[in-house]
Amino acid sequence: MRMEGDAAHKILIVDDNADTILILSGLLEVEGCGVMIAVDGLQAIHRAEREQPALILLDLTLPKRSGLEVCRTLKENPKTKEIPILILTAKSDPLTRQKAETVGADEYLTKPFNPGELIQKIKGYLLLKESRTLEIGSIGTPGVLNQSEE
Repeated sequence: MRMEGDAAHKILIVDDNADTILILSGLLEVEGCGVMIAVDGLQAIHRAEREQPALILLDLTLPKRSGLEVCRTLKENPKTKEIPILILTAKSDPLTRQKAETVGADEYLTKPFNPGELIQKIKGYLLLKESRTLEIGSIGTPGVLNQSEE
């Protein structure tokens, strides 16, 4: 199953390592996704708020703001709290994994990562997000009664 490259499938890659960005960009573009890049924590927060990506791949070790701070900030913001955040880091210790879960990370994957597994997880989150959007759209506006319901 190939992901379509429309605006609904733009993915924000947040990493300060050029090699990692290149690898992830290549994987995602082959799958038909649009790619946005942020190389530090502050840039990540601003891009996520402004551009509303479908999903964020977030490293933990970043300049200006740590990945944990970025995740917490985005999950506390009503504009960005629904964006799935997949942590992709070299840190494999249980304490860091627990901290990531506490600040709201949706997934925690360690580097080096399995490209096939990463793509499957991304596809799963994108499908889940699409189904939630469809459900909300079919329900209508909360708190508004149709004329026939009055």
